[in-house]
Amino acid sequence: MQFLHIVGHDGIKQRLVQSAQQGRVSHAQLFCGADGYGTLALALAYAQYLNCEQPSATDSCGLCPSCKKYQTLQHPDLHFSLPVAWSKSKPPVSNDFMKEWREFATNNNYPTLPQWYEAIGLENKAGIVNVAEAEAIIGQLAYKAYEGKFKVQVLWHAENMNTQAANKLLKLIEEPSEKTLLLLVVESTDGMLKTILSRTQQIAVPPIDRAVLAQHLAAQQGLPLETATEYARMANGNYVEALNWVQQSDDNADFYQCFVQLMRLAYGNSSDNVLALLEWSNKMYNDFGREQLRQFFVYALRLTREVFAIHENAHDAVYLNTEQKEWGTKFSPFVNESNVAAIYREFDLAGRQISANGNARIILITTALTLMKLIKQKV
Repeated sequence: MQFLHIVGHDGIKQRLVQSAQQGRVSHAQLFCGADGYGTLALALAYAQYLNCEQPSATDSCGLCPSCKKYQTLQHPDLHFSLPVAWSKSKPPVSNDFMKEWREFATNNNYPTLPQWYEAIGLENKAGIVNVAEAEAIIGQLAYKAYEGKFKVQVLWHAENMNTQAANKLLKLIEEPSEKTLLLLVVESTDGMLKTILSRTQQIAVPPIDRAVLAQHLAAQQGLPLETATEYARMANGNYVEALNWVQQSDDNADFYQCFVQLMRLAYGNSSDNVLALLEWSNKMYNDFGREQLRQFFVYALRLTREVFAIHENAHDAVYLNTEQKEWGTKFSPFVNESNVAAIYREFDLAGRQISANGNARIILITTALTLMKLIKQKV
């Protein structure tokens, strides 16, 4: 991965290159931002630059033996830690999934967790980074770099580490062996141990600049700039979501229909609506895997925000397509000052409980019935 393949973030790229050129490479760095912003891509491009044999003033060469190995993720000094599935015979570790990971990640510069779970058949469970994984990391970083300048450990979605694994890695993160670099890539630091966060240099990766993303979409997808600009605006700087708008293959299309149905049923107060909400919960449970359900609640949080923005006449801050905006305008009186905070908390709680391996069916039912109490008609 080279910096030139990453959309936007010129400022971050420049700072990373300068830190390498000036020899100010922090041994533990944390890249925080949505997968679609390019967090993993930035971490990999940085690692490739550090190990490049002929780096330029702005990027790795892409041609030396080290770069070629990095491009196929097969450099002997490049290691990965990933959320993986439980095995019946032994605790899972990332090395058991390296073949699948290399095939998956080399074909996708902006991989997402749901895509990874689908690739390894983990749609109905949550991946985990456990103590066995922590021990494997410690073991493979115990020695000096084999042929590169740095031995690099990338911990993708490190927020999925359980407490035992995180505690086991504390000493390594604080005092790694010489020329060892740990790159933690997370979507959120919520729930991560403060002792881990305090030992890392944090790099906040924001949404991609919309104008830059629009130009890229127009050039790469052959779109009129006006259309690409609309997709970039609706994706709010997320490259994966922007591509989903282009390809019309995103789960968001299904999520939108599910969200609308949930809100409409929650607005009613009859026993028929209660039964319909139970049916809705069962259908969600049967149709979506655990990670998709977590993503649905993330999506529900965003839609709640959008509808409330419409209610507040903050139309410049609304990132919806025409159909969604029309529905949001009609429904906006029922997401108002009296209930928006409670609705937001309910969706956020449901998403966190799903992530914590809570009973998905019960979480869905509880959320749906609670929402029925929260939706209020405009007075």
